Amino acid sequence: MGRFENLDLAARYAVKEALWLLGRHRPGAARNIALFSTRRSGSTWLMEVVAVNRGIRYSDQPFSLHHPSPGHARRLPIPARSQFTSLEGEDEERVRAFVASLLDGSLSVNAPWELWHPTYHWRTDRVVLKIIDAKPLIDWFDRTFPLHIVYSTRHPIPTALSVLRNGWALTAQAYLQDPRFVEAWLTEDLVAYAWDVLRGGTPLEQHVLNWTLENLVPLRLLPERPHWLFAPYETATLDPAGTVDLLVNHLDLPDRKRMLKQARVASRSTRRLSSTFDPEEAARERLRAWRRHVTEPEEDAAFRILDRFGVGLYRRGEDLPAPARRPPSPRNATDALPLPPNESTG
Repeated sequence: MGRFENLDLAARYAVKEALWLLGRHRPGAARNIALFSTRRSGSTWLMEVVAVNRGIRYSDQPFSLHHPSPGHARRLPIPARSQFTSLEGEDEERVRAFVASLLDGSLSVNAPWELWHPTYHWRTDRVVLKIIDAKPLIDWFDRTFPLHIVYSTRHPIPTALSVLRNGWALTAQAYLQDPRFVEAWLTEDLVAYAWDVLRGGTPLEQHVLNWTLENLVPLRLLPERPHWLFAPYETATLDPAGTVDLLVNHLDLPDRKRMLKQARVASRSTRRLSSTFDPEEAARERLRAWRRHVTEPEEDAAFRILDRFGVGLYRRGEDLPAPARRPPSPRNATDALPLPPNESTG
């Protein structure tokens, strides 16, 4: 990055931070929200649908250190590949203090700043954290702070295709090189197998492995945490109004009408990144569109990885996750929306 680009970036941060200072955040009685998700899984759409509620401020990927703000990086430890895979000692204390500052409003990281956007509010009393790079900490968040936990995911193959199309790097090495993560969640055989895939697998296999390691902790804990809200991409695609209802009821959100309106708008990540989103394409066709780019042997190879790690949320030949195979409820028929324009179909 050249000198002028650095100056431009610094100027933009200065404008954003000035606008954040103009706003006023006072924590209220309602619980804050932690939304855990994966790259290209509809997380921005979901965050914005929540954040249109008046009084909610979002923090978009506060743990991402790829493009840190000036007051951001010095508050956090610097993990491998910007992935927070485990915590202990001083690192835990730093992360705890960082999150507490986000929740009490004394720190703003990647918060709304565009005055004209429906997610910008001058006065706020709740926070929604969109967390992509710290999913193994999901249970730590649940134990440490009084939060609503939302977990969102998407079929690993179209997710991998979308990440590949955008040219994003693997993060799997960070998980395999963390002794605490390995001891808690993996075996020697799984570690050796994962390294074999990283060394000799196809790009698709490598990124499906990447999805698996990133999501391993929340997927294993999800059946044991009934108070977490599971909001998969596929359900939002088939039944966006039903997804809004789940969010309203589970998270105690007041502005259902605003949420339904925002649900019709493509997220900013879909608009600016490489995406095959087509608002005219039928919902079920969108969910299976990735099959045009993947052969059956390639799908089988991807599922061998998932099977090896015991991940059964998705199955060969099917587009929906196991808990989401029922069709949308008829009660939502009168609220039917255009397809939720969240992320690429791969």
